Amino acid sequence: MKIPNFLHLTPPHIEKHCEVLKKFCTQWPAGLETDEKCAEHFPIEVTTSDYCHSSPTIRDVRSRIVTLKVKLSKLNLDYHAKDKLLRLVGDRYDSSTDILTMVTDRCPLRVQNYDYAHYLLAAVYHESCNAERFHLRAPLCLWHSASTVLVCNMGKLANAGDVQSAPHSEAP
Repeated sequence: MKIPNFLHLTPPHIEKHCEVLKKFCTQWPAGLETDEKCAEHFPIEVTTSDYCHSSPTIRDVRSRIVTLKVKLSKLNLDYHAKDKLLRLVGDRYDSSTDILTMVTDRCPLRVQNYDYAHYLLAAVYHESCNAERFHLRAPLCLWHSASTVLVCNMGKLANAGDVQSAPHSEAP
């Protein structure tokens, strides 16, 4: 089987092909001249890779891997939703760059992993926005290595008149 490429074409042939394809091309959109403006209008960045090598098959299992990156600040989450999302995604969030990274490689095809990555992002987003009644009433426990800090979620208690401040305790 021959690997499809255009290495056999000469520069005049490439120019001829480009002229034929020009009528199908459109101008670059105005207002997207810089990378910052592109990132503002298109917050999700998807990365895939293609591999070319000589072997009996042209399929490479590494080409099915899809990496999806999104800035967490672009998701417009409130405090509760952001906290829940960070707990759900674990180490997939980089706090120094504010980027959530999801790498999918479970499915056999790239398009399936692409759809799966978008599904995961949607599922995590909607689950983090979902506030159950027990989330609103229960105090939030933050675990930091050996010390435990008890934080009262006072703003979201159902009975605002029954709010009592919870003591902050830290274990040595």
